[in-house]
Amino acid sequence: MKENIGIVGAGICGLSSALALSKHDNSITIYERDSAPPAGSPDEAFFDWSRRGAAQFRHPHAFLGVMCNLLQENYPELVQKLWEAGARKISFEEMVPDELKKAYVPQPDDKQMWLLMCRRATMESVLRKYVEEIPSITILSKHEVVAPEFELRDSTISLQGLQVRENRGPVRSVSHDLIVDASGRNSKFPKWLGDLGATISEEREDAEIVYYTKHYQLKKRSE
Repeated sequence: MKENIGIVGAGICGLSSALALSKHDNSITIYERDSAPPAGSPDEAFFDWSRRGAAQFRHPHAFLGVMCNLLQENYPELVQKLWEAGARKISFEEMVPDELKKAYVPQPDDKQMWLLMCRRATMESVLRKYVEEIPSITILSKHEVVAPEFELRDSTISLQGLQVRENRGPVRSVSHDLIVDASGRNSKFPKWLGDLGATISEEREDAEIVYYTKHYQLKKRSE
């Protein structure tokens, strides 16, 4: 059944949710607090796009094997656009440490253990432009969700709608059949629900990854 869906946040999670949900002919609106990306190339997005809501926006990122295979199987044209924008494919064999390469014996499933790597700005700007081309999806930039509209009945909390403010203007109410919170780890929804007595359970796992990024600027050739 076609539903009217609202998504809070137009980061990787929000855009991916919209992409998946659009396959069922749903009408989807994404509310994003930050401004829209520049109209130009991923390089312009890297230098000029203000993304306060995206952590490590100018660091390199990677899609791991599960995500890579899902994209390749369901959205091969999106993967092709990422290649064209400069993304790099890293195979499992390339990731084998030098000291283990001589003992490495390729296995049939190794080809599914690959990474897609590029700058976060490239990843997000390409994905966003791809999602924007889907007729059933609308992305509203500079739209901040300032409060939820909950209904409490018989100890059951239901989310009826959202109070949204465009570019710090007046607040208006919007309603949806389903609302997805993709606003990241700084989401206000756990507190909003907790204030009504809801118990919020959270699953957290240490990724055990630490990395550092250093940016370089090429010197201009002297005349």
